[in-house]
Amino acid sequence: MQIPRDHTSSFPPIEKSSIRPVIATRVGSPEEFIERKFTGQAKPSQEINLAFRVEGPLVALHVDVGDVVNKGGLVVKIDPRDYEVNLRNVQGSLQRSRAQATRAQADLQRLLKVQKEDPGATIH
Repeated sequence: MQIPRDHTSSFPPIEKSSIRPVIATRVGSPEEFIERKFTGQAKPSQEINLAFRVEGPLVALHVDVGDVVNKGGLVVKIDPRDYEVNLRNVQGSLQRSRAQATRAQADLQRLLKVQKEDPGATIH
């Protein structure tokens, strides 16, 4: 495209709002670039060890390395089956203990009634 000497008359005027900055970069051959290698280790500024109230296999990880976790935020999900089984076992033990306590209370009341009615009675 050739631009006429009096180029202002050939092009429409440029509005100030449409002017954008241009970034120019010199492109060179790969031989001109310097390769730099650095050895070392990157370490996080903070490291947290996690502990859980229940044990079991992890089934979901809800954060990635470097994510910010708010207090109370969900980090992992543990397979609940192990502690659900333990919970049912403990609930069963509690029901048995309550039944034994109810029976012992009834036995006590029966023995106290017998003793009150006949203080000399032999209780087996």
